[in-house]
Amino acid sequence: MELPCKLKCLVKFVRDKSDLSGVWSPNWIIANTYIGEKVCESDLLNIDNGKQFVKIDSGKIFCIGFVDFQYGTELSEKSPVHRKIISLLNQHGIFENYQNIGYKYPINRVQDKDKEEVKEKDKVKVKDKGAKILFKDSEYYDINVLSEALSKSKPPYTEAHVGYYYEAMELWSKQGNKKLDWLATCQNWILRDIADNKFKDKNFKPQQNGKQSTPKTNYPDNSTPYGDI
Repeated sequence: MELPCKLKCLVKFVRDKSDLSGVWSPNWIIANTYIGEKVCESDLLNIDNGKQFVKIDSGKIFCIGFVDFQYGTELSEKSPVHRKIISLLNQHGIFENYQNIGYKYPINRVQDKDKEEVKEKDKVKVKDKGAKILFKDSEYYDINVLSEALSKSKPPYTEAHVGYYYEAMELWSKQGNKKLDWLATCQNWILRDIADNKFKDKNFKPQQNGKQSTPKTNYPDNSTPYGDI
């Protein structure tokens, strides 16, 4: 509230022109034109004693706290929107540390050694969070959990034969195949089967004419619509 008008306009301009991850590619000629007064990088970086904007290694400007405010403090690969934000943060080289950029530790609160330990732990968390896993290591390896998750979804997932798709994923994963999100994988297999007229609904009977129908498990990554889920 205490900023002069040109800096108030500058704050709004930068935040409006930044990408979805809160990163702005500086163009001071355009900024001056929009604002109607001359502004520069130092004007922006000194706002609120440097707590609002910071220059990252690429030379671009990052809006501190932008991601947390817009999308929450936890980004998840399960969310299509969050995947886009994660991708942008990775492109800017700040994904692993974007929440700490520009943060000013209070004096004597955290020692340098402790800071390094926190950073290393954060890196491990990020790595584990995005790691692919075998189906048996997924929460959906419990067929009741998978069944409940599908039942809370919308059609056509609610109409799927849970046992069939559970066995299909189990057999496929036993070949060493891993995924980030096994529920999304199951849902995409269902969509694939619907497109191929092979969908197995709740009325599907594994035993037909004395022969057991075995789930098809040859879903190579390069031929499926679900990509690298």
